Amino acid sequence: MKGILLLILVLTPPSFGQKYTFGTCPSVQSYVFAGFYTTFNVADTYYVYAISPSLFFHQWNCLSFQITRIGTTAQYTVAVSGVNKFTGAPLSANGVLTVSGHLATATATTVTDLFTFTFSDGWKSFSESYYLLETVANLDYIVLYGCDSFGWGKKENALILTTTTTITPDVASRALSALMAKGYPLHAVRTYVGCQT
Repeated sequence: MKGILLLILVLTPPSFGQKYTFGTCPSVQSYVFAGFYTTFNVADTYYVYAISPSLFFHQWNCLSFQITRIGTTAQYTVAVSGVNKFTGAPLSANGVLTVSGHLATATATTVTDLFTFTFSDGWKSFSESYYLLETVANLDYIVLYGCDSFGWGKKENALILTTTTTITPDVASRALSALMAKGYPLHAVRTYVGCQT
């Protein structure tokens, strides 16, 4: 039994607390809308409505992302703020968002945009890539989902961002349904309600 446990630990990649299950990753293509390639600019202040459990953000509550575009590139700086869920003390981290695979000639059947966030708080770092599952033309909310295969299983993670501290039931339903459509169980994400920061 100890040998099996050791084998599982060796074959499991480093985890930031994402969901690990047996099986294979679903087929994912990034969501696009009319004018996506001419209007796309994710720079804004976003509030985290839902996120996969993460060691990096384990002690955080009421997260917000201040995303600023670097020139006209597909890179953005990200300033994260929130509060310690145990003490209420303010927390902050800085990072970079890179959007890759974003080609002006791509179509809805070939798009493979990846949103890669990299954060550091000076002590530990975090890096995760997500597909854009769903959004709207004004980017009021963004549903991101990532999945990596390993061994006999997969590592999944999810992130839902909104531009307001409150989310309407309709938007919440659409955002969460986009995750469920990929087989991601809703009990595997932390949701934040009433985080007026």
